[in-house]
Amino acid sequence: MTAAELVDTEAMQSAVIAALQAANEENRAMRLAQCQQARGARRGRSNGGWPWRCRSAGCWACRRSSMRSWWAGMTRWIAEGPAPVSMISLRLERSPGGIRETVARARKACRGLRDRMARQRTSWRNMAMAGLTGGDGLLLLLVRHPSIGRGEVAEVFRKLWPDVTLYNLGEASPDWAMPLRDVIEITQIRRCIEPLRVVVLAQQHPVAAGLNISPRPPLHRQIGPMPCLF
Repeated sequence: MTAAELVDTEAMQSAVIAALQAANEENRAMRLAQCQQARGARRGRSNGGWPWRCRSAGCWACRRSSMRSWWAGMTRWIAEGPAPVSMISLRLERSPGGIRETVARARKACRGLRDRMARQRTSWRNMAMAGLTGGDGLLLLLVRHPSIGRGEVAEVFRKLWPDVTLYNLGEASPDWAMPLRDVIEITQIRRCIEPLRVVVLAQQHPVAAGLNISPRPPLHRQIGPMPCLF
């Protein structure tokens, strides 16, 4: 981030704080302001201790850190095992209800798409997805698709999102910079970046499907949980 970009980003942070104060969200505004002041005080020097952070999605620095941590955890989780993994980007049409409703609709659409295909082809029962929506309106989705080709994955997703772009793992990451209205909305939700997350677990693990994986582990080890980050 250049010095000019940093100035613009901090100016937007001040606008978020002012908007929260105008909405009588004094406690949240105070935490954001405290984090901004602490960040400015330690800029250019090290105080030798762990920096204080508000850990709010309304703070650009904490949001960036959280999104990077969640993305790294999702990547490790989705890439476990020998199954192929692809990354696709979906351009989300913004819902009148805001960013939370937009992502909720995309989450439901992804699950519905997988479930419909699973009723037609058993290989789709083993598909799992995890992704984050960035401030640019793109949902970056990691897709684990054992026994399914990348071409078939892209073809099916394009039925709902015609402008799907297919990437290899690691070629892109979610955009943490967000418009002012979205920042204020997710700040007031009080759930950090969780409203931006999309996770669809597999209906059936490859071990349970009998895909020549042996010995069979205990049931609690067949389906790994999503990482939980704080």
